[in-house]
Amino acid sequence: MPTKMDASISQEMAYKLEKDPQYIKKIPACMQTPKMALDVIKKDIKLFKYIKVHTREVCQEVLSKDGNYIRYIESPSKQMCKLAVTTSPSAIQYIDEPSGELCKLALERNGACLQYISKQTPLMCKIAISSAPLALQYVKNQAKEICLMAVSKMGAALQHVKDQTKEIVMAAVSQDGLALRFVKDVDDDICMQAVTENGCALQYVKNQTKEICLTAILNDPKAIRYLTEQTPYLCLVAVLKNGLALEYVKNQTNEVCIEAIKQNPSALMYTQDKLPVYKVLAIKTCLNRIKEDTNYLNQITDKVLKGVVLKLILRKGKEE
Repeated sequence: MPTKMDASISQEMAYKLEKDPQYIKKIPACMQTPKMALDVIKKDIKLFKYIKVHTREVCQEVLSKDGNYIRYIESPSKQMCKLAVTTSPSAIQYIDEPSGELCKLALERNGACLQYISKQTPLMCKIAISSAPLALQYVKNQAKEICLMAVSKMGAALQHVKDQTKEIVMAAVSQDGLALRFVKDVDDDICMQAVTENGCALQYVKNQTKEICLTAILNDPKAIRYLTEQTPYLCLVAVLKNGLALEYVKNQTNEVCIEAIKQNPSALMYTQDKLPVYKVLAIKTCLNRIKEDTNYLNQITDKVLKGVVLKLILRKGKEE
């Protein structure tokens, strides 16, 4: 039966604990109460490792906030483990010999948790890849099916494929052309598929054939910046598709500049030579397009050009 002295000590500890949750470190395990534990957890969950009272209520409170604190609970119940993994999938690493059901629960929420699972099954790997394709790096047995599944969801997962077959590589660059940077054995077919998906994949192409370069530029005109040799023809194709690609054209011929401005008047800001003829063409093109669509004014990205065009429109409005 508690004495008056015990009650006085408990009251004093409760008072100090209320003032400073850190005081829990100084309270002996035998004198800690569930109420103390709950009050401390609510104020600072990090102090749970100093709490020795692990009642069901206390454990549920902490695990519902951060499942990783299960590492401080000795012999947690199945319900506690499930709550921990549901709250924080990475808590699976602190559970001894987790069941297949528990592993699946963790992987469904975060595929990267596969790194904490030693007994991997094909189904677990599929669940992990579905959740996080880059979890392929943690797959011990990289079956072809698993690799194809990963790269088909995220081409960049190719970097973790140990045996890169052409089928897997093609699937990767078809999903993300930039995955070309991870290809170990490159050929023209793979490069063509990559630039077809993303023209900027051209930056990773060493053997830049005419066909590959043309495909890349038609896909993304600004890929012109990755050409090892900017031919007049390819530069013209680029600006005809997107005048703003002029920014990356090194040898700006008169023809290329004019066509770029015709396609997009704002290309004027990227001309190396600010010739009067370019400025006049840009202004006229803008005014003509504004006649067809008054909202075109908002599409002019060259601030100087936009200012000039706006002044001309206002001046014409006053004259009328």
